[in-house]
Amino acid sequence: MLRYLGQHRLGAAFFILVVIGSIAAALYYLDRGQKRVQHLYVPKLLMVRVDEVPFPKGGKVPVDVMAGMPASITCENIQPPPEMGRPGYRFHVGKKTFEPSKCALDVTIPGSLESAQTIGLDYLLHEPGGKTRVIDHWEALVKPVPSGEYFRIRTFATMDRRPLAHLTVPRDVFPYVEAAVGLDGDPKDYAVLFFVAPFGSDMPALQVVSRPQTQEKFEVVSAELRRFRGFGPRIGGYAAWPTEPIQVGNPEDERRIFEVYAAIFEVKNVPQIVKKMLSFEGVTEDGAARIKVQPTTLATIKALSWRGWLSGPIRLVREANPQPADTEPGGPVPLPESQI
Repeated sequence: MLRYLGQHRLGAAFFILVVIGSIAAALYYLDRGQKRVQHLYVPKLLMVRVDEVPFPKGGKVPVDVMAGMPASITCENIQPPPEMGRPGYRFHVGKKTFEPSKCALDVTIPGSLESAQTIGLDYLLHEPGGKTRVIDHWEALVKPVPSGEYFRIRTFATMDRRPLAHLTVPRDVFPYVEAAVGLDGDPKDYAVLFFVAPFGSDMPALQVVSRPQTQEKFEVVSAELRRFRGFGPRIGGYAAWPTEPIQVGNPEDERRIFEVYAAIFEVKNVPQIVKKMLSFEGVTEDGAARIKVQPTTLATIKALSWRGWLSGPIRLVREANPQPADTEPGGPVPLPESQI
């Protein structure tokens, strides 16, 4: 062996260096991995939530809270091991300081409407020797807004789910609804239905699926309320959007003005409500269901809706029907010289 190594000194040296390098690399990555694991167990704050809305560290967009109502502030954190001490929490809201036993506080946010306010949170460590120190700190921005429940259409989107920045819309659009209400049960027990009326008419028509899948069964455009936050202990924040678009007028209604409404109904009542607003008129030659939409007054819709929740009208202008790709009003489009 010694004779072999003596004859191949260069190769032996390289082999030894490779072994030493591999051992060093393995030790380095083991130590690095151990430090990463240890870092996961260092006591620290992970997230602060205001009325269930997460506020990232260093965030700049305030969370809306209802003025005069308690906002729920909570945090997610890594607890210290018992030998280090016990955790503590110190909240700074306005000019007041609170130290609850848990990382949870219900408090009314001071400040004028639409003003940005700062909530501070100190993560404390009460050490066995009696000393208390701050081991992490988080700040969240909040904005008081007028209190009270609401239900409204927020925006519209095209068939490819692209939000529209204006209220001139194609015939087929998706409405997006937001609500702050105190539901009596599971959100799945409620449905949002949509209505469209020509401007100046008090008789909106219930929106139905343009291509129903079944005969003699009414398929209406509906949306499920989905909770995404709270407003204090009683009111929940919800969003809703349908899987099928609504239709703004008939194909020939270019540039006409329409009003769109949304209303909340209990799911169990929807079949009977739909029967009052639609009638089955038979089947066409190609087998499609022929449905007649009965115009219904706003007062009737409000009376049938859950707790009278009918949104205010959103006025839309039907855009012009798209022209064929190779023509414009006034004649065909001339081709570039390169294509002649």
